[in-house]
Amino acid sequence: MHSTSDWRRWLRLMIMVAVLAYFIFHVLQYASRWVDPFERHGQPGGGAVKVFEQLHEGDGFVLFKDRLLFFFWYGE
Repeated sequence: MHSTSDWRRWLRLMIMVAVLAYFIFHVLQYASRWVDPFERHGQPGGGAVKVFEQLHEGDGFVLFKDRLLFFFWYGE
């Protein structure tokens, strides 16, 4: 049978592990924001249009398939 001092030591160890894990998590989160501070996938600027958006040209509209083929054909 375990004594209360063994349980206290185990509980103290678990609390220290949890605090250390919490601290390491936040340090790594801060480091990742410091290394890569900019949003990678923001809104396109200028005349750019995302591929999945529908464009209306004249009377008809451009299908997703056509826009995707255009995107890969011209490599833009």
